[in-house]
Amino acid sequence: MIYQEPFVYCDQFGIPLAGGTAIEDRTTLIHHQAIIAYRYGEQVVIENSFRHRQAVVIPSIQFKWGQDRLARANAERSAARRADRSESLC
Repeated sequence: MIYQEPFVYCDQFGIPLAGGTAIEDRTTLIHHQAIIAYRYGEQVVIENSFRHRQAVVIPSIQFKWGQDRLARANAERSAARRADRSESLC
């Protein structure tokens, strides 16, 4: 598993959004709405999943980037780390 920096939605002053705050992703054709919540002290997002056809709780980074884009970014990061390691061994 790849370590990933935590992502937190914040207001314009850099303060994390309060639980119950509604947010919207306008970067896609279908604007996804969600609600900020906290689980075990970590910020999560509650959204209606088209895939699961019900409300789901997901990490905030997954709502921001989407599952596919997040997986691609992690794969690229891993490949870059492997390349760095192989260069340092030479």
